[in-house]
Amino acid sequence: MRETESSLQQFGEFLLKRQLVRQSAAPYFVRWVRQFLARPASDEAVADRVRHFCDDLERAGGVLDWQVRQAEQAVRMPDTHVVRELRNPARSPADLLQEYTGN
Repeated sequence: MRETESSLQQFGEFLLKRQLVRQSAAPYFVRWVRQFLARPASDEAVADRVRHFCDDLERAGGVLDWQVRQAEQAVRMPDTHVVRELRNPARSPADLLQEYTGN
């Protein structure tokens, strides 16, 4: 768990360093990725996993439409490999994030 949090911190720093999001939005992007990574592993296609994640956010209530869009954008960040490289269901998104950030 500590490793994942360290990787998520590095992900936030990466977002800011590359100026991919505003500084005020970076913590929220990290939060969405954290929530996505906390989901159980699945052999679903990546697009389906992301869609189910967003559907679950909408169903849970208390999340505005723009927040759902932000969550989707966060887990689909092209340079993070969190989702884009998720091809093998045996590998979790946390493994991919860890590999990407070098931890």
